[in-house]
Amino acid sequence: TYDNTTSGLTATDTQAAIDEVAAGSTDDQNIENLGVDLGTNVLTVGIEDGTSQTVDLSHLDDAGTDDQTASEVNITDAGGNFTATEVEGALAELAAGSTDDQNIESLGVDLGTNVLTV
Repeated sequence: TYDNTTSGLTATDTQAAIDEVAAGSTDDQNIENLGVDLGTNVLTVGIEDGTSQTVDLSHLDDAGTDDQTASEVNITDAGGNFTATEVEGALAELAAGSTDDQNIESLGVDLGTNVLTV
């Protein structure tokens, strides 16, 4: 026999009690808080009506930096202007061939409008 005096259910038999529990059953929980310990790189997730969980994030920290040098960043030169496949090499190629030297090929003056054409 089923006794509902301590369960708080209104059911009077076992099957009705199971059905009542199933109908009101929920596993919905909210995250109550999040916190990161910057010293240990551990994320703590506080769960509503549950036990807090921790996540070790230290493997995401590569010696405290994600800095990259120009030689570590690959590029593709769609214009075919250099042979390097990474930024540092491309910059070196551009610098080696870089010039600001310019020559004036011709000058002209329109005396009617006083406009100089270069």
